[in-house]
Amino acid sequence: MGWDEERANRQRLAREKGAIIKDWGGKISVALVHPSLYSAGMSSLGFQTIYGFLNKFPRVVCERVFYPESGHQQVVGMESSRPLMDFSILAFSLSYELDYVNALDILRRSGIPLLSKDRDEKYPLIIAGGPCVISNFEPLAPFFDAFGLGEAEALLPPFLECFQTYIHAPGNELLLNISSVPGFHVPNITTGKVMRQWVKDIDTFDTTSVVLSPDTELANMFLIEAERGCERGCRFCLAGQAFKPMRYRSAERIVRSAYRGLELTRKIGLVGAAILDHPQIEKVVTEIVEKGGQVSCSSLRGDALTERLVKALVKGGERSLTIAPETGSDRLRALIGKDLSNEDILKAAELAAAHGIRQLKLYFMIGLPGEEEQDIEEIISLVVKVKEIVRGRAQDCHMVLNIGPFIPKKGTPFFRHPMARPELLNSRVGKIKAALRPQDVEIKPESIHWCQIQAVLSRGDGTISAALSRVKKNTIKDWHTALEESRVDVDYWAHQPF
Repeated sequence: MGWDEERANRQRLAREKGAIIKDWGGKISVALVHPSLYSAGMSSLGFQTIYGFLNKFPRVVCERVFYPESGHQQVVGMESSRPLMDFSILAFSLSYELDYVNALDILRRSGIPLLSKDRDEKYPLIIAGGPCVISNFEPLAPFFDAFGLGEAEALLPPFLECFQTYIHAPGNELLLNISSVPGFHVPNITTGKVMRQWVKDIDTFDTTSVVLSPDTELANMFLIEAERGCERGCRFCLAGQAFKPMRYRSAERIVRSAYRGLELTRKIGLVGAAILDHPQIEKVVTEIVEKGGQVSCSSLRGDALTERLVKALVKGGERSLTIAPETGSDRLRALIGKDLSNEDILKAAELAAAHGIRQLKLYFMIGLPGEEEQDIEEIISLVVKVKEIVRGRAQDCHMVLNIGPFIPKKGTPFFRHPMARPELLNSRVGKIKAALRPQDVEIKPESIHWCQIQAVLSRGDGTISAALSRVKKNTIKDWHTALEESRVDVDYWAHQPF
């Protein structure tokens, strides 16, 4: 590792609040890997929760690992600067398919063979978990020793017990025993379906930020999971499937966690797939604001937004709200399972503009199953109506429109539907841009090419693995070359119905 990188690591640690430094003596050493840059990885509440959870075990020392920002070859543990070969376990947290290349590059930089069949007992055990793994681990199967399917709080205690018992067992006895741990799939050993593991009562443990840092996308914000799962049943949504059923954390527990967070920072972030479905969300937000906190919510449903809630958010200093209509058509929203109407969205915009919100973000999806040209017209019409409301209430309220294509995810009801072809998606993005250009709306479309690769990885099987191992630089050009050389049929995996 170069001196510049080591110095940057030390500087980050010095600016952090809450980093856990433990002695390694006699402990299972775990490198918890988020294969993205520090700023993104440390904004993940799930990653931080697992870091804190593992370090509560007296016999475990867990350090964080991120994808390096420099071109230096070696990757190290954040807390000790030890190389990854020194660790007993490398545990990868995978929530985004496009991070797979970084994950494999981390192994390369650490001198660890990519293929599990080429590794023996001198190498760390390499495992992975997260939403992508729950959805579809098949493209990754040749590279990992085991996959954990489900929630860390349920998976990790029996796994660690098994690992400690069989760590020095000969041959593949360790992997054979891991395959019997509930929720674990071991390639070439496990047969049959593995049941996803989850916890019934999320009030029995804390799910909050462990470390605060000014160097993240959510700088110095203390995150709290308010609920887990979602009852809404949107047919495209992986989070709703991977973390069902819906479970609420008690208002008392959330507020208690917030008070602890307020000792470190004013900024409190409430996280969940359906925050406003929490039956006591108004009470929670009001109490935190009354204690001097500034509350942000990960996403808000237009049909659940109330005047009291908006007032409390604004009083605490919040100036931006995010709503996901997905489409401009009530008809198409009903088809995709999004129980939300245009009237709900317009009422939400009215509330936001009337009470001091200065930025309104709207998320739309194009290329959805059942979408017609008229649905694009209705996106434009809905945005124009929202803009008229905002302009009439608050001249300085900025509107941002995020547009992303539908990407089929394995494990969701819409998995068998194809992603729309790039030429159609580009045409529809162009139409929206042209129509809304006079409206002073900022439009942020996702890259169609990157979304296409996501679709291939999301729906793909083991035949995708060869292409994945060929990608050395995470660029569109390198990906297309690797897919072509590996004879992967992109059209089949991304654009054909299954």
